[in-house]
Amino acid sequence: MALLIPWLLAWCLVAALAPAARAQRAPQLPKKEAFDPPPIDRSAQTQLFAATSFLYTGRSAVQVGVAPGTIKEERVALIRGRVVDALGKGVASVRIAVEGHAEFGETKTREDGQYDLAVNGGGALVLDFSLSGYIPVHRRVESAWQEYVPVENVILTRLDPVVTHVDLSQTAQPFVVASGSVRSDASGTRQSRLLFARNTTAQLRLPTGTTHPIGNLAVHATEFTVGTGGPAAMPADLPDSSAYTYAVDFAVEQAMQAGATGVEFTQPVINYVENFIGFSVGTPVPCGRRSAHARCSRARWSSWPVRWTDCRCDDESG
Repeated sequence: MALLIPWLLAWCLVAALAPAARAQRAPQLPKKEAFDPPPIDRSAQTQLFAATSFLYTGRSAVQVGVAPGTIKEERVALIRGRVVDALGKGVASVRIAVEGHAEFGETKTREDGQYDLAVNGGGALVLDFSLSGYIPVHRRVESAWQEYVPVENVILTRLDPVVTHVDLSQTAQPFVVASGSVRSDASGTRQSRLLFARNTTAQLRLPTGTTHPIGNLAVHATEFTVGTGGPAAMPADLPDSSAYTYAVDFAVEQAMQAGATGVEFTQPVINYVENFIGFSVGTPVPCGRRSAHARCSRARWSSWPVRWTDCRCDDESG
């Protein structure tokens, strides 16, 4: 899950840690020859439908899983953009699909990170970007009939390489602390930490609706909002009530390996990060939370001016 906390010196009580980057089958690059578009007759007007149908038809289609007749000639729209990493280099083999529209199939980014996806236009669509080892990203786009739809670059973020092994059975210390990497940019230096209280127990929530107890956790804390590329790395669109400031993803390796939908704890898990932005103590701030299965983020406001902001982010969808 992604926990949006646009304040520091914050005490955010987290109800569940959801898996962030799921294992997928080994990626296969689209063949170079598969994307060779047919020549266009420049002496005549070419309709968008005719110019893009090669993407999803024929043996060399790069957009797979599109049934014949799905894309309508009068409604076709072409979504195109690029996926890059934190250094701005194109990321290949990223799977791109439209949430809730399996009929449009899926495509993958080419070696330079660029992609093209044909859909039926006429409304808002949510694109799902995923690649094993990276945190999934969702982007909302507005599509129109007979139009090209450019999408701003999307930055895919790898799981933080720092992993903390948490033994929930320990009783010697009041808390076990899991820390992410130290991050620094023009805003300052910070490090996200999770504090697991003594006598906390946990269980994996599985897709079948069942649960499985777990006593040892391998925890990653991955910040998205680092440097100038932070906005493009956000895992989903922010809610209207929240501004871009700080966002971090918490993931448990055992949950990802089991395909779990979340990790539930018997006591609140505390997230702490330094006040690197310099907010005034007592400033009311929003606490947002995003499930790995949600298409957007949710925000809640704390309204009491105290030194520690006690913001409960327990959302039933997590």
